[in-house]
Amino acid sequence: MFCLMFRFTVVLPNPKIHEWFMKPVSLILMQIYCIAFSSAYAIPLYSIILKDKELVLSIKGSSQYFNLPLPKPNSIIIAVNFNHPESLALLNGTGRYAIAIVVGLLSIQIFCVGITFYIIKKLRQNAHLFSRKTYTLQIQFTLVLAFQLVSPLIFFLAPICYSLIRAVIHASIFDRLSGNIGTVLLSLYTFSNSLVTVMFVRPYRNYTLAKFGICFGRKCQEFMRQHSQLSGPKLRTNNTSVISVSSGFAYVQHGNAQTQ
Repeated sequence: MFCLMFRFTVVLPNPKIHEWFMKPVSLILMQIYCIAFSSAYAIPLYSIILKDKELVLSIKGSSQYFNLPLPKPNSIIIAVNFNHPESLALLNGTGRYAIAIVVGLLSIQIFCVGITFYIIKKLRQNAHLFSRKTYTLQIQFTLVLAFQLVSPLIFFLAPICYSLIRAVIHASIFDRLSGNIGTVLLSLYTFSNSLVTVMFVRPYRNYTLAKFGICFGRKCQEFMRQHSQLSGPKLRTNNTSVISVSSGFAYVQHGNAQTQ
């Protein structure tokens, strides 16, 4: 988001906004806000989660005294300690906090999509000031940044909302398959950002494909060299280039071939 906001302040008519945005104070304030926002809920939630030994005792006690069924072996168990002084207050505010997170996240996404269209509009209006390559590169960078901001909705919010709705409506539990799918989506989140950046920004794409081509070419040369050493006798040309004989055919580049 910081990169997209940087591009947004660059195209704004007032240069003072960009100067203020580039001050170290603005970056520090943004980092403090992100850390405080995450810690305000993560730290209390971690403090009330049951440890492994407490979890085992809680499951056995619930099954023995409350006649509750034991969870299946592949189930994912989420348990909290209601005796903790912060548990009730935290759980009572979880619904409101979750709604606030969803509304805030959607608001940020809508705002970012709006400034993305604004940046592209300004770039098109000033296209005559750029070369064709520079203009294309600026458009590609802007679209990649917009995708990186929308990707949390695809890999985080949508699967979590689907799982919660499925658990409430169908009274189902989170099994190991759901946990594995969630782990794969978390891994694809970072991978997708890198993949989109490499494949949709032309300089990165050309450099990556060139490196892959060089590596693939070297591997092919090594394979052919090893194969030639096993397939037949070696030959030497007048300019000392080494070739091989396979199935009765000699491949000569220059000069006359002589058998070693």
